Amino acid sequence: MRRSTKSLLASAAMAGSLISGSALAEPFGLLNGRVANMANMSDMSVEVGAIFGEVSDIDYEHFGARVNYRLSPVTFLYGDLGMTDLDSRVDGLAFGVGAFHQMDGIVDGADFALHFSYHRASLEGDGFDFDRNAITLEALFSGKEPMGASDNMFWNANLGLNRASGDGDTDTELMFGGGVVVRNASGSGEFYVGALYVDDLGFGGGYRHFLD
Repeated sequence: MRRSTKSLLASAAMAGSLISGSALAEPFGLLNGRVANMANMSDMSVEVGAIFGEVSDIDYEHFGARVNYRLSPVTFLYGDLGMTDLDSRVDGLAFGVGAFHQMDGIVDGADFALHFSYHRASLEGDGFDFDRNAITLEALFSGKEPMGASDNMFWNANLGLNRASGDGDTDTELMFGGGVVVRNASGSGEFYVGALYVDDLGFGGGYRHFLD
């Protein structure tokens, strides 16, 4: 069945909006969802999660998975793979890599780590397709002491820059966010929820399972 002219025009207009300006500034991955103290994580873990929000007044959804690997006592590497959907009319595969590196003595009363990541999404709509890249460099902060009645909850916050590019257009945006991480009763994993602002506000969460 041929798509209607109205549908094609609407999709083309969306593509123009997304490719230009600061649209799609959000990294195409999951929330940090972790503390800056790398000793709190197992040497290897897997996680699943989602982010929901808006970019340029267009509904944004991302569902993904992540594998985390300890490179050293203070450094973690990770890989992401997921699906991004925009207003149920534009979608595609997104993937990325990143690293967290803990640094001691930077902030009194909080743990601190640097976070770097690169993500790429290949998106398709009615009669068009385009790629979008996102590079993130930010600081991750988290509480040194646990919270809650069971002492199994930690806060985290992030502040940094996100550089999005694609189809000849590049935008750099301030990004910030925060949330909480809750270790489950068995200690085999942790849940996390939080918010992220990069041009628009997004909310998300996930679960990380420790493999060893």
